[in-house]
Amino acid sequence: MKIRLDNASILKKNGTLVQGSVVLVDDMICAVGEEAGAAARGDDVTVYDLSGCTVLPGLIDAHTHLTFTQTAHVSPDAAVAVKGLDSAARALHSGITTVRDVGGIRGIDFEIKDALQKRDALKGPDVLVAGQFISITGGHSYQRAMEADGPEGIRRAVRTQLKRGADYVKLMASGGCADPTENPEHVQMTAEEMEVAFDEAGRAGREVVVHAHPERAIAMAAEMGAVSIEHGTYLQD
Repeated sequence: MKIRLDNASILKKNGTLVQGSVVLVDDMICAVGEEAGAAARGDDVTVYDLSGCTVLPGLIDAHTHLTFTQTAHVSPDAAVAVKGLDSAARALHSGITTVRDVGGIRGIDFEIKDALQKRDALKGPDVLVAGQFISITGGHSYQRAMEADGPEGIRRAVRTQLKRGADYVKLMASGGCADPTENPEHVQMTAEEMEVAFDEAGRAGREVVVHAHPERAIAMAAEMGAVSIEHGTYLQD
């Protein structure tokens, strides 16, 4: 199937706008720009006139929780799954073609990713999942987390998420801002606990993302090679 989008203002990856066409063959973009229209001619091409419209690349949401609500951790699995699929569909409709889900509920995010990959009837972006994030017992968002303590407990939790199919591992290294009973400047994980998580994830070829508000937790995560710091509220120079 060939589709040609004509007369569009196209936002290119370098931030410039050009007038031209976008050509898709079997849902893959194969030509973009002023001369792209010449790449697809003939009776087998469906043409749409996008005069007055702007076409931009798919957006990436690098921090989201498709399945989260205030009560998701106590909701039935079916309700959580419906919420997640609805969130995914809304994201795609908004122009987001990839999401990084940095914490799910009871492994349901893995099922959502699998369903979106395998079933044409369900529409959503590409999804990268962490599974349950890992928190100390009673730590930040423990209601949704896989709680673990000590190096061996953390290692077991990381292995559990990798077994489920995690694309990366998410650690809760500090308190959070949303809960008034927590201190966001409280470092919750020890360096030894974090180190073993990085070791275990690294040996499986996976990266680690770290929820960290205070400077000390941010520094530990950065020094250990975190691919990203989530929030980083009290980051210093």
